[in-house]
Amino acid sequence: MRSADFAHEYLDIAPPKYPEQRAALRDLLLRKYAGQHFDLIVTYSSAATDFLLNEGKALSPDTPCFVFFGDNRPLADSGRKFTYIHMPFDPRGTLERGLELFPNTRKVLFVVGSNEVDKQFEKQARADFAPWQGKLDFEYSSSRSVADLMTHVAQLPPNTLILFSNVASDIAGKRFVPRDLVRELASEANAPVLSLFATQIDTGVVGGSMFDMEQVGSMIGEFMVSLKRGSPLNTSPPAAYIKPIFNWTQIERWGANVDHLPPDSEFVNRPQTLWGQYKVEVSSVILVIVALSTMTVSLIFQNRRRKVAELTARENAAQLIIERGKLEERVIERTAQLSEALEFSETMLLNSPVPMGIYAESGQCVMANEAYARFVGASREALLAQNFNAIPAWQETSLFGDCLAALKLHTSQQREAHTVTSFGKDVWFEYRILPRHLKGQDHLLIQFLDLTDRKRLEEELRHFAFHDSLTRLPNRRLLLDRLKQALRVGKREKSYLAVLFIDLDKFKRLNDTYGHDIGDQMLVEVASRLQGVVRDSDTVARLGGDEFIVLLSGLGADAERAAQYAESVLQKIRSTLSVEYVFDNIHHQGSASVGIKLLLGGDMDPDQILKEADAAMYEVKNSSVH
Repeated sequence: MRSADFAHEYLDIAPPKYPEQRAALRDLLLRKYAGQHFDLIVTYSSAATDFLLNEGKALSPDTPCFVFFGDNRPLADSGRKFTYIHMPFDPRGTLERGLELFPNTRKVLFVVGSNEVDKQFEKQARADFAPWQGKLDFEYSSSRSVADLMTHVAQLPPNTLILFSNVASDIAGKRFVPRDLVRELASEANAPVLSLFATQIDTGVVGGSMFDMEQVGSMIGEFMVSLKRGSPLNTSPPAAYIKPIFNWTQIERWGANVDHLPPDSEFVNRPQTLWGQYKVEVSSVILVIVALSTMTVSLIFQNRRRKVAELTARENAAQLIIERGKLEERVIERTAQLSEALEFSETMLLNSPVPMGIYAESGQCVMANEAYARFVGASREALLAQNFNAIPAWQETSLFGDCLAALKLHTSQQREAHTVTSFGKDVWFEYRILPRHLKGQDHLLIQFLDLTDRKRLEEELRHFAFHDSLTRLPNRRLLLDRLKQALRVGKREKSYLAVLFIDLDKFKRLNDTYGHDIGDQMLVEVASRLQGVVRDSDTVARLGGDEFIVLLSGLGADAERAAQYAESVLQKIRSTLSVEYVFDNIHHQGSASVGIKLLLGGDMDPDQILKEADAAMYEVKNSSVH
């Protein structure tokens, strides 16, 4: 699916940041998706469903909705078809798997946040853990801030097990990305961490009875096909989405015993057995032996029949000897052909939709299919003229070194890489290098999997997560991250930084008078003007509405000079934002209120810094001195 085929909106309304937020968000979404019709709407949590039922009811109103993690209320009067999808998560099964791995466990820390969805996790966990009450010491982290939790998990007593569920926000009101948080938690904790979601298996957790998001994605895809065809929706039973999955690296790290795990357990990063490593080669040898044995038996029977014929017709003995010699030659030739065919099929390679090429030990390309040519943006003839020892794009990635290693060690190599090919095509790909012995010489069979579209989609999703969709400026989340970095650098270098909080004057009047389209044009123009008066190393961000932030870092150790520079930027901002705005036949004289917070780098709370800069801005606005 292309990125243009779907849209994702993070509402951030539980709880609302200000009374009018839900109405403002409604207006924004209705403008953004005006005239668009969606085939399917998916909501995650009851808060999102409530918004769609009320403020969002005019958004593609006849589109059906799938509700994940909802409370399954009757919605007969909503005018929209709702389908509740029960998404199971398995705290009980994860605890059971943890006790199978670590039977001496005495204490269990259940890591959970404090928002609406997080509370559902804690509610189910408390119910699921009832059989172990009095046998194990249970602690729930919802009453702790994440900062306090990170200190706590580094000092847990022996025989403790950590179960990570979901932390969207903590008791201090800070918001988190659960995948990022569990990675940090696993690195800080002095006890093994288990998780409920398969998407976190590579973050340092041991594993658990995990919810498989790939299965959910497949289910939604099947629902889309059913909607298109008008056929009934078939949902799998909840247990179909739960799998016992474990990370072998973490099992070895904590010395866990896997003997009592369920037989259907899946392991990632587990070293292959000898059979797993060599099953292709062994199977090929067995096939060759079977084929040769069959031919040998056939030859024996033929020779036996010839001997009978010799007894009855000695006059043809000489001719029979000649024919037998020819037959043996054909058997030898056919055996060689069969052996080679078992190892490599030229026709299969050339017609394969998978990009593949064969390279000799010298590095020369001796065979390439059309899929390979399309993948790199070249012709087959151009590929056949190449030698990988002289391809700069290969030498700039791991591909060249892995080819040499495969030839030297006679082992397969597999990795992801990104490059611009010799023919100018920018590609992400996964390659697999397979040593092969063809026609008596060592060769490499190289297969390519094109990851370019997937990587671009991932990059686009990352950009949406950290940037404002209207102005393309960094959003609050990215701003806080950069502010944290600036504070750390300022502490190390003993230098100052400044935060300028900007609020546009009379913006609401412009919005109400001329409509939101003009208001949006105004915000985009303001973003452009702000970027034009700061350095490339500074950050211009949009908090939301008509509020912007300019972060000036690296202002040096002299407080007076730092203050002077920040003041000069403030004056430039006021000047550029007061230049008349022209939108078609609309002329608008704008201005802005700007508050400054100047500070020396150190260990400070970024949210508190923004609040102090906001207070400074309101002090300027109230004084009416701009």
